[in-house]
Amino acid sequence: MRVGIGLVLVMVAACAPAVALAAPGTASGTLNYQGAEWKVADGIAYVRGEGKEAKTVVTFSSVPYDRRDFARDRVIDEDDLQAHWQRHPQARGFELRIPNAAREDFSIAHYYEGGASNGTSIPRSRTVKVGTGKGARASGAVVDPYDESGRVTFDVPVEGEVPPSVEYLPDDGGEPGVVVVAFMEARTQDQYARMASLIHPRREALLDPAKPAVSRFFRAAQRTTGCRNLIGFRGGYTYDDEALVAYGCQYGNEGERELRGVAVLARAGTAWRIVGFLTERIYE
Repeated sequence: MRVGIGLVLVMVAACAPAVALAAPGTASGTLNYQGAEWKVADGIAYVRGEGKEAKTVVTFSSVPYDRRDFARDRVIDEDDLQAHWQRHPQARGFELRIPNAAREDFSIAHYYEGGASNGTSIPRSRTVKVGTGKGARASGAVVDPYDESGRVTFDVPVEGEVPPSVEYLPDDGGEPGVVVVAFMEARTQDQYARMASLIHPRREALLDPAKPAVSRFFRAAQRTTGCRNLIGFRGGYTYDDEALVAYGCQYGNEGERELRGVAVLARAGTAWRIVGFLTERIYE
């Protein structure tokens, strides 16, 4: 008997394994919203957004989640949660959104009546921690700003891969900026030993083309800098154990032009050290 190609494809799709959801973690607490007190029965965490916009979203419900149903489309996202609230209009929920940008506040939302929500921002809590990479976990405790007697404690796996946290540098460049300033000053004064002490001790290994790049920026940081007489910083951020620091400096003896570039740094223990520089451009 001949089977049509279309039918074969449907059968293959039907047999494809669903995304493997991590085993449930622990989530507990009692919350009170709009006069209705409820207990946390389940919690799930997933990554929403990408890059600097990424957030780890931890959502708690008074009704256990149907993880098997969540896994059908091979993606865990807000659509799954919305379907959960619609299937359980009596359920109550509490959602914690943890930005990837390390200095940004958390935001929270209460869910009720089949998915209606009300939310606000809360100060970033040091008790809440999120790992990075695959198999990361989100854990900690949060007090409900609408009712301070309400508290949620959790330790749950995060579905998907959590990117490293991003922390934007202050105007003075922060700790990485101090190292860039010292390196530029040493270069201006031809203090080669001082410059060498500020270069990452594993720089050659980080730039080795025969080895997998630790960072997408390290491999590109091959050049030295032509910068002298640093003007100031133009932004930057730390990303896990690396930092990018944008700077500007005078170019030429008259200083009528500005040279702009980006310094790439990595942690050597607890100290920041120079890996190299990305392409510099001259601005009139």
